[in-house]
Amino acid sequence: MSMSIGKNTLNNEAMMNFVARVEDRERAKKVISDEIGIIYAEAKAANLSNAGLRGVVKARKMKPSQFRESEDLRDIYFHAAGLLEEPPLFRSIEALAGDDMSKQAIIDRFAKLVPPSGSIVVEMDGPPIRITRDKDGAVSMTEVIEKQIPTTNRNTTPRAPSKADVPNVDPDGAEKLGRQAFKDDVAIIGNPFPFGDPRRARWDMGWRRESGGDGMGPEE
Repeated sequence: MSMSIGKNTLNNEAMMNFVARVEDRERAKKVISDEIGIIYAEAKAANLSNAGLRGVVKARKMKPSQFRESEDLRDIYFHAAGLLEEPPLFRSIEALAGDDMSKQAIIDRFAKLVPPSGSIVVEMDGPPIRITRDKDGAVSMTEVIEKQIPTTNRNTTPRAPSKADVPNVDPDGAEKLGRQAFKDDVAIIGNPFPFGDPRRARWDMGWRRESGGDGMGPEE
């Protein structure tokens, strides 16, 4: 009795080549995971909180709008759980009341308080202004009159710096790019300059200065 092998039989050599490549990447992934664990262990030995560090690493991957939204959502749930005395919106409005700002500045502030798929109507001198945020985070403003007239969309499509090429700019130019990146809603981790390039720190500096905060991390 004889047996023949059909054309659909697996090619053992080709299959094992794929298996070996996957196993090689799995080993590399474990090495990287172990190295990250060592870094966190060193941080803990330096009296730093691993939970705090993980939070910073996660936050630095977020776009500015995503970070603000996550902070607002956290405060809403904290208030619902009784961990905050006031709703976050009330605290934000109280902060606005203490500032001497123009009408446009106040409207711009309220634009940051609008939740996704929600709206706020600001009534001051002149026609009321309806500020709306869609599910994708884009903000628009309209005057509340008999026929609503949409105004210019106040948010632009995020534009991330190219990862293929390092921008050909001097340190001052790198700082300007960092400022523009924050305006374009690019996360601070999107710095296009490689580690060791002095312009990387200037880009970070520009992003932080434009945000008005510390960039969720120390200067590099």
